[in-house]
Amino acid sequence: MNDRITGELDANSYDQAKQTLEEQNLVVVTLRERTTSVWKLDLGLWVSQREITFFTKNFSVMLSAGLTVVEALIIAEGQATGRLKSILHATLEYVESGHSLADGFAQHKRNFSGIYIDIIRTGEISGTLARNFEQLAERLAADLDLRRKIIGALLYPIIVVFAIVALGSTLAVYVMPNLIRLFNSIKVPLPVTTKWLLAGGTWLAETWFWLLIGIVFSAIALRLVVRISVVEGLWHRIILMLPIIGRVAREINLSRITSTFGSLLRSGVPIAEALQTVAHSSTNHVYRLNLQKALQHIEHGGNLATFFEHYPALYPALMSRMVAVGERTAQLDSMLLYLGKYYEQEVDASTKQLGVILEPALLIVIAVVVVFVGLSVIQPIYQFTASIGRI
Repeated sequence: MNDRITGELDANSYDQAKQTLEEQNLVVVTLRERTTSVWKLDLGLWVSQREITFFTKNFSVMLSAGLTVVEALIIAEGQATGRLKSILHATLEYVESGHSLADGFAQHKRNFSGIYIDIIRTGEISGTLARNFEQLAERLAADLDLRRKIIGALLYPIIVVFAIVALGSTLAVYVMPNLIRLFNSIKVPLPVTTKWLLAGGTWLAETWFWLLIGIVFSAIALRLVVRISVVEGLWHRIILMLPIIGRVAREINLSRITSTFGSLLRSGVPIAEALQTVAHSSTNHVYRLNLQKALQHIEHGGNLATFFEHYPALYPALMSRMVAVGERTAQLDSMLLYLGKYYEQEVDASTKQLGVILEPALLIVIAVVVVFVGLSVIQPIYQFTASIGRI
């Protein structure tokens, strides 16, 4: 009997999904990753990382104090608000019906990552759930702090650029046309800079609506194109090759990889499964593919340090040596967690350095814009006053 079965399966990777189906004596005909539509906003269906971090920390404290999972969930649900409250209520009902806490969180993968669920599942199996929650809380807090530092480093340049564009657009669209009408009425010749500013303002006033639509559609098209595997890989490779930004991107990826890998190992997850989870969760296409190669390498009896040494552009010598020490002394989790903290500090230093470099560059841009706008406005006024003086 050849019955065809269709459905959905939660897994960390394509290979894991295929293996799970084959273990059930099923022949895989078609297997596709479920993707979210670019048009779907999913407003209100996600919980902020700050809320997840706060919940995880409180939950670890309650478990360490001796509360059961059900008791801790009841208290956590009472403290939570919004979407998180609904998730915890559903998880509580799921656990009370006989399922594990990890399986309960797995029903809400939009808010709880595969890494989060794997660490919880390992803690339930090994009896170290409270400790694993504590490690998760530390990891999430570090990720949140890293994100704040990156946003903080980029916020100032974005504000400055926005202010420059807003100032120039306001002058070109609203101020300059009124002055130009006055200058034309008294036959004052306009300087080249004034004509350029006026032409830009006229074009912006006439095309702003279509320009806005073009920006929106370009953003959507870019998002769709970047989803293509080849384009994503090329884009991420270009980012890693850039002089300063590439170094920051590399340090961010290494910080997340080592910290996550170390947390999984310390929680008791086997090295192959941990590496597979880290590879699947990596947001950088280049590192994701490379870590999948690393997984194949260790599955064939190799060690990580040797593999990392073959890719010095992705993994610095320090990382290879520390991993080698960890493998030799059976302290790989400790070495990886140390590297995670080290690269977090490097990201902090690099983002500060990036700010130091960007500030003078932005000051130069501001000076150029101010001089250009000043000449465009002051020169006609000066010529106007000079013509009055000659009358």
